[in-house]
Amino acid sequence: VAAQLGVPEDAQRYWVWQQRQNKTYRPTSRLKPDEESAHIVDLREHREMGHTTAKHALMDLRLYLEIPWPPESPVQTPNRQEINLFFKYYDPQAESLKYVGHRYVLKSYKVCEIFPLMAKLAGLPLDTPLQAYEEVKWEPTVMICAIDPQFTLHQEAQLESGDIICFQKAVPDLPQAAAAAADDSSGLIKAAPESMDIDEEQQQQQTAQQAAQQQQDLQQQVQQQLAAAQNHPHAELLQCTFPRVPEFLSYIRSRRQVTFRRLEEPKEPGLQLELLREDSYDTVVAALAAKLGLADPTHLRLTQHNAYSNMPQRTPMKFREKSSLQGMLQHAGHATDTLYYELLDMPLPQLEQLKSLRVHFHNDKTEFVGEHVVHFHNDKTEFVGEHVVRLPRDACVGDVLAELGSRLGEEYKGRQLRLLEVYHSKIYKVFEPSEEIANMDANYWLIRAEPVPPDEGVPLPPGHRLIHVYHNRSPKPDPAAAAAAAAANNNDAAAADGAAAQPATPANSGGGGFVSGSGGGGFVSGSGAAAGPLATFGDPFLLRIAPDETLGQVKARIQQKLGVAAAEFATWRAAFVSIRAAPEFLGDDEVLASRFAAADSQHAVAESNYLGLAHEDKGVRRPASSVNRYTYERPVKIYN
Repeated sequence: VAAQLGVPEDAQRYWVWQQRQNKTYRPTSRLKPDEESAHIVDLREHREMGHTTAKHALMDLRLYLEIPWPPESPVQTPNRQEINLFFKYYDPQAESLKYVGHRYVLKSYKVCEIFPLMAKLAGLPLDTPLQAYEEVKWEPTVMICAIDPQFTLHQEAQLESGDIICFQKAVPDLPQAAAAAADDSSGLIKAAPESMDIDEEQQQQQTAQQAAQQQQDLQQQVQQQLAAAQNHPHAELLQCTFPRVPEFLSYIRSRRQVTFRRLEEPKEPGLQLELLREDSYDTVVAALAAKLGLADPTHLRLTQHNAYSNMPQRTPMKFREKSSLQGMLQHAGHATDTLYYELLDMPLPQLEQLKSLRVHFHNDKTEFVGEHVVHFHNDKTEFVGEHVVRLPRDACVGDVLAELGSRLGEEYKGRQLRLLEVYHSKIYKVFEPSEEIANMDANYWLIRAEPVPPDEGVPLPPGHRLIHVYHNRSPKPDPAAAAAAAAANNNDAAAADGAAAQPATPANSGGGGFVSGSGGGGFVSGSGAAAGPLATFGDPFLLRIAPDETLGQVKARIQQKLGVAAAEFATWRAAFVSIRAAPEFLGDDEVLASRFAAADSQHAVAESNYLGLAHEDKGVRRPASSVNRYTYERPVKIYN
């Protein structure tokens, strides 16, 4: 200790910590001379031996090192009539609370008798009026009690060795408000009704006069107290933000440095505000609005922080949903210091009366082209992207499509639209125009709108139907498996010398095939080695097929619909995928309608059979519809 802390050995004195009933720890007794000379391992009674103490802590010995204060003074040897007190001085003007030393004082002293000592420790004139507080505990709330200057330290103030006294310049007490001490109606003289007796009328008037006199006396008393406070030597301290120690410590305990980030930019540094954890919802949004220069705080909506993903939560906070800042900064038992905000074009209470749907609009090529992107090509403006539609909660899908159609420009004017429910690149539902939107969940499902092709309008011609077409990732070729397959083909060719050649089929050709597996099947190479589970990606779509239409004809329409180059589309392979059997590649001459059973509706809900297009995924990976999708207005971007 002497080497690391620079305290000479003869200036070191050790105390034992003791836990009190209020769960605080204070140094209570000094080690005796025989204990100071003993080995540390022998000080068993001073170790922390609680039931919850970990095994590695059973040998922990926690001591308090007392050094002379001030350092140049000799070590003091107290007697039993003295207690060791610690002192902190608070300066309201500087808003600082600092430790100024410890001293041994007689238990029988009154608190006012050690005021000169405290003033000397703080560097104040010895006759400075002071007021003292005992710092009792910090958790779970600040507890600091004022000490009567006329109390004796030990017997009346109940101070012991190790206790902490916070002191400051005395601050005058402000008078009680007259309105809080007097009844509002006590000074009013009410007119007596005509039916009231003369005695009752006189009694009422006397009562009213007495109440008015009491209120006048109280106001005079308040004025006298205000005058006395103004003449106090430390009256200027009343103008401080925290004029007294309890107010300052409560502020220190409750203050929170909160980071506010725009919901559209959750990774940006954002701005910081110092708030109190007891601040109400209104106080928080008002402080943020003032920082942003926003006139109306109700145009702000807050979103809590997800402590696990380190991103905003999916669902924003409702208006006054959390009563305090402390509740806003809690997620699943974890405390955070981040909140996200967004600017609204209407007050939040009004917005919550509406149903907000985030709808992804896709064009005729099934493309979702970014975030409110406007493309200029061939002198045309194409509005595709994400749209926020707000309607009354009793509105229906037809109202959503009508509102969306009014935003899409001339290219889509008058065209029929439909609304789909998509999840993991699969279509799970096609909404009927009469369905209500109250129970639609745009946070879990991806709600997609698209124009209906002219040949897919309801009703369809007899025998025609809509099928689901999904994109499946084609497996990357395995060089080792390809070499093994080539060797196997050479051996088979040698063994079957002179035999008739077996015609190639999708199942046995070297180009690959499907096999059934967990999750609905998987792709395999020609050698039979599994190449991964069947996975969908990209934007699924619906397609009309005729009863006698072959796969080759359907593929030609798909190529034209998606705008895929012929050379690239030649590498795509089509398969019939069902949950009841292994996926199967199809030949171009096969009639596709024979693979799909008739359904009661024009398009099945959560279609289990679909046409899979196996090809390489060259598109930009977007997160799934239910992952990391946040409800915020995105900016308009224009690309020329």
